[in-house]
Amino acid sequence: MEKGKTKMTDELLLIKRSRKKPVVGDIFVIQPRKSVYFYGKVIEVNDQFQGFAVNNCVILIYKDKSSQLEMPDNLSQDNILIPPKIVNWRGWTSGYFYTLGNLELTGAEKDLDYGFKDSRITPPCFRKATGEKLGHEPVITGNYAIGSYGSVAYSVTKALEKNPELLEF
Repeated sequence: MEKGKTKMTDELLLIKRSRKKPVVGDIFVIQPRKSVYFYGKVIEVNDQFQGFAVNNCVILIYKDKSSQLEMPDNLSQDNILIPPKIVNWRGWTSGYFYTLGNLELTGAEKDLDYGFKDSRITPPCFRKATGEKLGHEPVITGNYAIGSYGSVAYSVTKALEKNPELLEF
């Protein structure tokens, strides 16, 4: 960070709380800085995690951003800011994720080769968000763990510390 700039924190700014449950295709925003909104998309929704009844979804956070709460023209899987995350719904109910609308998953998004590294076992393996083992190492990998808005904020902060120009318009 340049002299005089504030240090980044791993906190998201509150946008607006919602009780609406996320669904596949939802486009949402997170706000790591005032009037800097990064887009996210729900690409999978599940009702279990590791055999327990837990509402969760798989999200992608993109490098695409806006200074306004407006739907993006498009989002590209080539422009992902952080690996996919399995998250609970607290980001929405707490107001840190704000849904703008819904766009059906594109063919490229449906075919996205992603999975989650399960390091709880030796040797580690790769899994789908539902827990099924994958027979290969996916191109895009996240951690096989359920997180919340805090884990998203932490990952986004680390990515933006490496690429601070993404905060500029």
